Amino acid sequence: MTAFSPEGPARVFLLDGAALLAARRRVYDGDPALAVADQRLLLDAEAARAVGPFSVIDKPTSPPSGDMQDYLSQGPYWWPDPKSADGLPWVRRDGEANPDRE
Repeated sequence: MTAFSPEGPARVFLLDGAALLAARRRVYDGDPALAVADQRLLLDAEAARAVGPFSVIDKPTSPPSGDMQDYLSQGPYWWPDPKSADGLPWVRRDGEANPDRE
């Protein structure tokens, strides 16, 4: 694997690609000013790898469809209707957050 792209800096939107490339070169060249940050980044990356992998089906409850691959976004102020057997339609309780929302 090569350390640097032959095309130059990466095309990024929120960061300066040239500055990223310069920092990358400094890390690969062993700049002591970046050694601590580089080591911390590697440790954080290893810790993050131990947590995943993640999947769209990793959720505690299934959506109403029963298909774990379906997207579900539950509004914070919406509650099952206590007057109906199946809780539908949901009712809004302004300012009262539903504790079942995750």
